[in-house]
Amino acid sequence: MAQSMIVNYPPARNPHCINAPNTASRKYTGIMHPTSERASGTGRQPLGSLTFYKTILIEVKLMRIAVFGSTGRTGKHLIEQALSQGHSVTAFARTPSKLSASHPQLHIVQGDLLKAESVEMAVEGQDVVLSVLGPKHGGPSTTLVDGTENIIRAMKKHGVERILCVLTAGFLDEQADSLMGKLLLWYYRFNAKEYLTPAQLQYQSLQQSGLKWTAIRVVLLNEGASKRHYLVSEESIPKGGYQINTGDLAAFMLQQLASDEFVERAPVIVY
Repeated sequence: MAQSMIVNYPPARNPHCINAPNTASRKYTGIMHPTSERASGTGRQPLGSLTFYKTILIEVKLMRIAVFGSTGRTGKHLIEQALSQGHSVTAFARTPSKLSASHPQLHIVQGDLLKAESVEMAVEGQDVVLSVLGPKHGGPSTTLVDGTENIIRAMKKHGVERILCVLTAGFLDEQADSLMGKLLLWYYRFNAKEYLTPAQLQYQSLQQSGLKWTAIRVVLLNEGASKRHYLVSEESIPKGGYQINTGDLAAFMLQQLASDEFVERAPVIVY
């Protein structure tokens, strides 16, 4: 079982966020989904091993989090869960009116992902970046890649080291054994220019960034609350699995704030 840890939260201010507070050091007890082997400190599991996650209480570090893709389905869950855990959230949004949440610890930066200056405004002063940007059917195939590059450059410029990025599964040539999983991967590969090519290029950018990155692979993302249990693999898609709810994807991403378990790795998360 994972052991509790207490860490300090250094006060800081992002000058581009209106009324961004200076937050004093404190500790917080939150919800985590620990692994059986790596979370216990006994060492890394072999690649491709599966982990069943369940909920426990653990003390976590409160952080300043920048969310890209904040107005999307997963972004809204990320904001809600992060705020409920006591984190400070900066939501990057092209259209802030799409954000319905309101909270003293929620700060909004309006901008264009393809404009480096506005991306920097959201990244400066953060502890971690969470990217849940997704492909849009019929949209420009370069937007995700160029946007991710802008995020990485801004992070390196402002000394932000940790990034978690959600990518469409299939770019590692992984396989699924369920019929629906096979059909979905076939569809992504048939429409590679829209789905897998951007994911592959984003993955390469993360690998070459020098940052502490995690690429989270998703096959089918459903809108829904957290079920608080799921499977994680670092190679092929777990047997029978192909889908995950937005609530559990958000929970898994927030869990990684207190863990180096998947740094420089690309886990896939499914039921």
